[in-house]
Amino acid sequence: MKFMTLFAVALAGSVSWGVAAEIVLNNGFEARTAKYHDHPDIFLGVEAAGWEKLFARGRRLTFDEREFENQTAVDRVSDAGRTQTVGFEGFTLSTAPAYLLSVPRSLGAPGKNGEITGRILFREPVAAAGVGICFATGSLRIQFVGEEGDVLKEYVVHGQPDPEKNNTWQDYFAVFQSTDEFSRVREITFARLNLNKGTTDHFAIDNLCWNPAPVIPPVKLPPVVAADYSLLNGANRVNVAPQVPAGKPSIALKDGVAVLENQLDGTRYTYRFEPKAGLSGITASLNGAPALPITLRMAPELGGRAAAEELVAVRQENDAVIAEYIWKNDRFTLPVTVRLYLSGGSLCFDFSSEKKNVPLRILKPRPEHMRLITNGDNTKFRYNDNIAFFGFGGDLGYLEAPGWFFSYQADWTKTNSTSPAPTITYQSTLDGKTVAPLRDTVAITVADTLPKVLPSIPNPVSPYREELASRVVMEYWYGHFDELGDLLDTYHRYGMDQLVILVHRWQNAGFDRKLPTIMPPSTARGGLDTLKAVIDRAKENGMRIALHDNYKDFYPTSPQWNPDDLMLCSNGKPQRAWADSCEMAPSKILKYAEPNMAEIREKLGPNAGYLDVHSAHLPWWRIDFRAGVPKAGMTAGTLEPNNALWQLARDSYQGPVFGESSPLTSWVHSGRIDAVMAATKHDNSLLVDFQLLKIRPLATNHGAGYFERWNKRGYANDWELAPLLPAEYARYSLNELSFLSSPTIDDKMKRQFLPAAVQYYQKRKIVERLVNQPVKAIWYYTPDNRKLTSSQAVFLPKIQIQRLQLEFADASAIWLNFGKTPWKVDDKLTVAPLGFYAKGKDFEAETGCRDGLWFDYWQGENGCFLNSRNYDWTLEPLGSTYHGRGEGKSPEFHNDGKAVSRGFLRTDTAVSLELEKAGVWRLRFFPHGQAGFVEVRENPMAGRIVRAIALDADGKEYTGNSCDELIHENDSIRIIHRTPGIWSYKLVTE
Repeated sequence: MKFMTLFAVALAGSVSWGVAAEIVLNNGFEARTAKYHDHPDIFLGVEAAGWEKLFARGRRLTFDEREFENQTAVDRVSDAGRTQTVGFEGFTLSTAPAYLLSVPRSLGAPGKNGEITGRILFREPVAAAGVGICFATGSLRIQFVGEEGDVLKEYVVHGQPDPEKNNTWQDYFAVFQSTDEFSRVREITFARLNLNKGTTDHFAIDNLCWNPAPVIPPVKLPPVVAADYSLLNGANRVNVAPQVPAGKPSIALKDGVAVLENQLDGTRYTYRFEPKAGLSGITASLNGAPALPITLRMAPELGGRAAAEELVAVRQENDAVIAEYIWKNDRFTLPVTVRLYLSGGSLCFDFSSEKKNVPLRILKPRPEHMRLITNGDNTKFRYNDNIAFFGFGGDLGYLEAPGWFFSYQADWTKTNSTSPAPTITYQSTLDGKTVAPLRDTVAITVADTLPKVLPSIPNPVSPYREELASRVVMEYWYGHFDELGDLLDTYHRYGMDQLVILVHRWQNAGFDRKLPTIMPPSTARGGLDTLKAVIDRAKENGMRIALHDNYKDFYPTSPQWNPDDLMLCSNGKPQRAWADSCEMAPSKILKYAEPNMAEIREKLGPNAGYLDVHSAHLPWWRIDFRAGVPKAGMTAGTLEPNNALWQLARDSYQGPVFGESSPLTSWVHSGRIDAVMAATKHDNSLLVDFQLLKIRPLATNHGAGYFERWNKRGYANDWELAPLLPAEYARYSLNELSFLSSPTIDDKMKRQFLPAAVQYYQKRKIVERLVNQPVKAIWYYTPDNRKLTSSQAVFLPKIQIQRLQLEFADASAIWLNFGKTPWKVDDKLTVAPLGFYAKGKDFEAETGCRDGLWFDYWQGENGCFLNSRNYDWTLEPLGSTYHGRGEGKSPEFHNDGKAVSRGFLRTDTAVSLELEKAGVWRLRFFPHGQAGFVEVRENPMAGRIVRAIALDADGKEYTGNSCDELIHENDSIRIIHRTPGIWSYKLVTE
């Protein structure tokens, strides 16, 4: 596409901004002045009061004469090798104009996506950018684009719906701030949409702002060092130390200095502790290398002031060093016992004191010259895309000189603190004097690879971990109860009974209203009897079904409202929660949950539960400071009621409990709650070590995030209706598989039975097959096929890490290609773009492209599945933000009616073949009314097909008129399917 550069933005006068950005338009565009409101009405991506602050240290341009007084009205650009002069009206001080862009209507046909109509191109990538937008009618798409052409954020905004109101323009200010050092903004693009007759097709831009991107110092990558993943398995852990307690730890206490050593996984760990120097007097060494101080800045504070550490005594007791201290300053004195010991390659500290009522903090360590990978102190930094270990939110660092990795993690299950992170803190309750006695455990780890410093999660394994790996999770947000019943009946007819259905909108007063008063079910959606009938049918078919519940948000509109049951913050005020609700006191949760769950169980009988919010919060985010409540002012005062609530739900419904997720916080609850949505983003990096090594052994999560949170558009117009675009959904599915999550059917796709079949008959089979196979190795590949571990991949731009290989203990393996080009693994294997290949001794699976034909495939011991990608469920518009590709365009991954052959199936539609019992197989079509053919070769089924019986929707022999044809050809049977009333075939073999 040809572009014209209209001008380069450069400031004149005494302030030198440099040539920072340029505005580029499609060839043929017109630029002229226009008045623009200086204060937009709507802010996107930033609060109205926050945009000036965000860019306070950045740059700001308004397009008027003061900035362009030295610019001429023309600028030279190169177009197809020729120099052209493009004119536009000058800027005048009197109008203080914006920069107006005129859009050819041919690029914005009604209901279709327009081409890129304009862009702001930054000469150097920036960390944050914002721009004012003003237009009248139609819609405008704004995209913030990264260095590699990836869309970091997208907004679709709308003007006045009535063309007669063209004089009323809508003002927006759109902002994107990158907190990932690799995801910097290269350009902002604009495209006009929905330009109908009478639409004013101009739009204006003004107030361009940006923050320069920080200079990233180069990193010397560590060598590739393999780790024994069996020592990192996160199941049945008693503390937060990364490795299991193994090796032969030793302790030597001599001349007042303790040396703790262990040999494990090819590494000799040595920690040296000088008790007289206090907590900051600890060094570490690996394999005899020069020791480095690792606990600098680790020190106590009492009452907000630094405290001296007076050593009283030090001794060795079995496997630990015990140091007795008096911590004191001019306000407080606190006797403290510090117990140091090794757990695997980690140095662990147990802090304890019998004395109460001393407010204190223990500052966390920070080794010198350490490059942070994650930072528990900085919430925004914790969104750093590098950490996509499913949102681990603690402290990880890299000591470049020796090539060592570092982690610090407080154990939130063994603390009396108000907050164990980011800094261990003890605060008084509202009586001003009650503070719990010191009790805390932390682990500090130095290692030669990143996986060896990823903390463990000391929670029990979910009792439903294996079962959930065999199920698909359906999110049911919108619809009446009878519609849900009909939908589940259809899934049953397709053989998809291993479902978990999460019903979110069913409550008496509606979703997120009048909580905790939720019974009886909404009459507007069908009432109690209708919902109970649906639940009964689902259970009869082997499904699990859960109803959305919440004991965090207490609404003043609830008949049960009681201010005495609210949580009080340290300022004595209730904690604000969602909408106009307040946080329920953790100690009161069971008071409301027990009778609610008993009534729900008795009158509705669900066999699973869903509890909103609880699993999305770190327990220390919500502390009750009301004096006299159980464990007031303590993390345990919130954590223990949460754990009790999840167990109550399990016991009440005799099934698994699901919950809301946050990529930064939910990991601490893994195993205590049975599953959350494995939340990620469309542009997250793909480092899955933490998810697979620490979370997966405890629980089987599901999905990869709600579509509206995963995609680049967010909660755009009609987000409730719009599924992901085809390439987005392909990437989303790879995210699910890379986490080995239970596949999810998002609410936007619940009536799309073909992609549901792929989730059920392909992805689910892989997750179920591998659930008890520990990960043996995780490899990351660059575009030039360099094979790396996470220790190297974490420092590379995420665009370079788009290919993964997962190896399992039984020699099974999965190759995932998130890239845009084929991945040639070796001479025998090429993985298609946005595809994968998986194999084991008894299965093979692939989403790929061979001989120019796309397909989804699974073959195992008891069945197979093949989707020929000829039924395009994405063809038509699905919500105004999801534009169908329209007729006449070749859809992505579409085979134009050609048949695909894989394993012992050949078809031009989508089919599954499942063993129901010895000698009896069920062949199903997706969707059942789609005409097509399937050939089934007999020999691989260890039997000859002697009979094929057509079955109706209820699985009974079909007795109507049939247009289907059955043809036996040598060693195969060919079924030409044309009859909508035939849903499946029973194939009998001998």
